[in-house]
Amino acid sequence: MNKKSLNAKEKESVKNRAEELAKRLENHPELLERMEALMDIAQAPFREGDGGMDVDAIEDRVVGEVRKLGQQTMEQWAAHAEEQV
Repeated sequence: MNKKSLNAKEKESVKNRAEELAKRLENHPELLERMEALMDIAQAPFREGDGGMDVDAIEDRVVGEVRKLGQQTMEQWAAHAEEQV
């Protein structure tokens, strides 16, 4: 994978955004769990043929996690909207 090198200003921006996201996720542990699961998938090694996860297995897990993320996001949004009424 081709990773872009970040300059100091970009690194600081990424750090600030990550810190802000972490603060926001403190109030939403279910969404934090989904984000962690997606990061785990993104960092999983490719091990086709040795019983590990191949491309299809990774795709299936990503789709499953995104579906869960969408469902939990909608549930939290609806609960928040209901509180506002």
